[in-house]
Amino acid sequence: MQHKLHCIATPKGRALALPYVHHGSTKLPRITVALIYPSLLLALVSLTLLSCGANESGKTACLPSDIWTEGADYGESIDDEAELEPLPGSIADNLLWQPIPEEFDPFFGEAGDDIEVCPPAQWAPETEHEGVWFTIETTLCGYLTVGQPLLTDLKKGDTVRVRIWHYRITVGDGPAKLQMAIGCEGDALWSATLDIPTEKGGLVMDTWTAPRDFAAGEPIFYNVDNHGANSWGLIEMAIIEPEEE
Repeated sequence: MQHKLHCIATPKGRALALPYVHHGSTKLPRITVALIYPSLLLALVSLTLLSCGANESGKTACLPSDIWTEGADYGESIDDEAELEPLPGSIADNLLWQPIPEEFDPFFGEAGDDIEVCPPAQWAPETEHEGVWFTIETTLCGYLTVGQPLLTDLKKGDTVRVRIWHYRITVGDGPAKLQMAIGCEGDALWSATLDIPTEKGGLVMDTWTAPRDFAAGEPIFYNVDNHGANSWGLIEMAIIEPEEE
C-alpha cells in the first residue's frame, strides 16, 4: 500500500495536506482514506507545515517538493556558447520548464478525452538568436502543460509580455490554444487561440496584467493544446516597464 500527500491551497492561501492511497491497482478516494485510516489522517496534520506549509519567506508550497527535479541534460539542443540567462524581466526560465502530472495540471480537466500528451522527445529548450527558447513539437502529440517556480515577485498591476513563435500550420483539427496560469489554484491569467491552418509562420505577442500579487516560488504553468503538426517556441514571459508598452 502506497501513501502520498496531495497538497491543496485553502481560500486563505494556507496549504492543506490530504492523502490518497494506492492499494494495489486501486486508488481510494480521499474521503475513504479519512474514514478507513483516521490515524493516518491525524498523523498527516503534524506533517502539513513541513510538506505544504509556508516556508521561511511566507510562501506556500502547494505542489509536492519532488515535482521540481534537477535540470535535465539537453545535450545538443543547447549551444555551449549561447547566452543562457533569462531575458530581462523574465518571470520564468526557459531552461527550467518541467512536465506537470495531470493531477496538478490546471488545464487538464478542460482538455477533452482524446488528448495525446507530448512525450519528452517532443519538447526541450533550444538556443536561438535571442537566447534560449522553450520549444514544443506537436508533430506526434497535441497537448503539454509544463511548470516551474515563479522566478520573481509579481505585483498587482504589473504588465507581462508573452512572445511565442510558431511555424506555418498546414494540418490540424480545430484552433490551437495557448494558456498560462500562476498559483496554487492555477489562476488562469492569459490565453490565445490560433485558427488552423495558417498561411505562414508568425509571432504571437500579447500582454496581460497581474490581477493580484504573486510571490516568487509560486507555481507558473504554460500549456499548449494543438491538434496538428507544428512547433511552438516560447521566447519569453517577462515584466515590462510602462513606457515599453
